[in-house]
Amino acid sequence: MVINIRKHRLVAAIIFLALLIIFVINITDCGENKKSQPDTGKSIVCGEFLSWNEVKSLFPLKSEANLIDLQTGLQFRVQRRGGTYHADVQPLTADDTAVMKAIYNNKWTWRRRAIIVGLDDGKMIAASMNGMPHGLGSIAGNNFNGHFCVHFKDSKTHCSSKIDTAHQLMIWKSANLLQSKLASLNASQTVELLFIAIGQGDIETVSHLIDFGKGNSLVLLRMEIVEKLRINRIVPLENDSFLVDVCVVYQGLTSEYNHHIQTHTVKTDSGWKINPECLTQLLDHTAAAVKTEPFDDAMEEDWEETEVSS
Repeated sequence: MVINIRKHRLVAAIIFLALLIIFVINITDCGENKKSQPDTGKSIVCGEFLSWNEVKSLFPLKSEANLIDLQTGLQFRVQRRGGTYHADVQPLTADDTAVMKAIYNNKWTWRRRAIIVGLDDGKMIAASMNGMPHGLGSIAGNNFNGHFCVHFKDSKTHCSSKIDTAHQLMIWKSANLLQSKLASLNASQTVELLFIAIGQGDIETVSHLIDFGKGNSLVLLRMEIVEKLRINRIVPLENDSFLVDVCVVYQGLTSEYNHHIQTHTVKTDSGWKINPECLTQLLDHTAAAVKTEPFDDAMEEDWEETEVSS
C-alpha cells in the first residue's frame, strides 16, 4: 500500500491549526475586565484597565511589584527605577531575570507581551512589557544589563512621546478587552493592527482579524517566519481595500525585505476582517520583494516604535 505523505501532512496541519485556534481564542477564562488575584501562578487572571496617569502614583519609583505573564502564568519580581511616560523596571534578582528570559523562550527581544502588574496592596493592573534589556541598570547581581519597559493604558514611548499601538494591543488582552476593542475598530485600524500583530507573533489577535471564510487559514502556521515587521504606510484604495507597505526581517535572516501588499476587508457582525490571501507574499521570504541593507540591531528600538496614524 502506498501512503500519500504529502496528503497526510496537510490533514495533520489542518487538525493542528483547528486545535491552535481553539486554544488561542479560549486563552483566558475570566469575565471582561474581571479583577482577581493569582493563586499559584498557573491560573490566568485579568487586570484592571487603568491609565498611566492613575498607575504612576500607585506604582511609584523604588516600589516593587510582581509581573505575571498572561500566556504562561509565570511571574517574577521587579522594581520601578524610572520612567516618565511609562515605567522603566528591572528584575530584582538573578532568579527573577531567569524567569523573565524563560518567558521569552530564552531570547531577549523587543516583542511585547501581555502581563498583569501585581502591586503589593493586591491591586492587579493590565499592562504590557517588552523583553529587551536596554539603557541603564542599577540593581547589582540581577544579571540584567539595563532596564525594560512596562506600558499601561495611554502610556507613551520615551523616544517618540507617542502611544505605542503594539503595547496597547497587549494591554487590551491582559484586561480581557481584546474582542470588544477589535470590534470597535474601523477598516484602516483593523488592517494596521493585523500587521502589528503579525510583527509581535500574536496568533490570537491575527485569528480574530482574518476572514476564515476566504482563502487559506493555514497562514497562521507561517507566522513564525516573521522576526520583525514595521509598517511604513497604509494607503486607502477603493472598495474597502488598502495598500500596505511593510518592512520585514525574517527568522534566520539579517536583511530587511520591503513588501507592497494590497489588502481587502469585509465588515462582519464582529467587526472588520481581512482576506488572508493577501498574506501569502508576506509569509514567504522567497516571494518577490525588495531586499535592502542588513538590519541594524543598534537602531532596533526606533525601528520597533514606528507608529502609523489612521
